[in-house]
Amino acid sequence: MKRVLMTWGMVIIAGMTWSGCVTQGANLETTFQDIHRRVAKLEKSADASIAKLDETATALSTKVSDNTEQANQLRAAMETNKAKMTALIKEAKAIKEAIYRAQGITVVPRAGTVVTPGAAAPGTSVTPPETPEKPAR
Repeated sequence: MKRVLMTWGMVIIAGMTWSGCVTQGANLETTFQDIHRRVAKLEKSADASIAKLDETATALSTKVSDNTEQANQLRAAMETNKAKMTALIKEAKAIKEAIYRAQGITVVPRAGTVVTPGAAAPGTSVTPPETPEKPAR
């Protein structure tokens, strides 16, 4: 009798365990299938978004490269123009000095300025040479 009860107990426990596993297995299988469907759907929608992001990133990268190149060209042009302006200012000062010397005009510095020999200082005024007065007739 003890053996019969033990056998029936084992059968009942095995049956309950098996039915629980089958139920859990079915729920687990359904859960996996649901997750798989969701992931597949997300992959499809993400593929289009990723492709669009790649295109946008490529376009932006190209624009940044072009803008960097243009900025470098502008910087070089500014440096060239600055050098040309400096040369033109020196040349204009040299011409001015040559004209003043040819006309006999002296450069009188304003208060607070320093005049270097042979160069007109900024902020200077020009005085014409003195001419003798002509006698009245």
